[in-house]
Amino acid sequence: KYGGEIKLLKEPLTKEIIYNTIFEAISIVENSILNHELLILLKRNGVKFINIHSIGYDHINIKATKVLGIGISNNPYSVSLVKNYLFAHIYNPFTFIFFMFIF
Repeated sequence: KYGGEIKLLKEPLTKEIIYNTIFEAISIVENSILNHELLILLKRNGVKFINIHSIGYDHINIKATKVLGIGISNNPYSVSLVKNYLFAHIYNPFTFIFFMFIF
């Protein structure tokens, strides 16, 4: 209806992906670290908006998005969703084994 295209990537956003694709908007998770350099490349390739799908936003240079005029938002998370995510990792046997050998 709107004439857009959706491209799903499993890997983090990198310079190579940005160089080879033109985006108007992107939605990322915490494995994509957007520093000032990558944000400049995104802006040059037409990005106007970034949606963050993660619990925190420390992997994005927020000040650079404001300076570059790139809109930014996050998906809201409920407290129960974060709690479930935390307990899933706590009760995961591999997590327990990992911490048993570290400490």
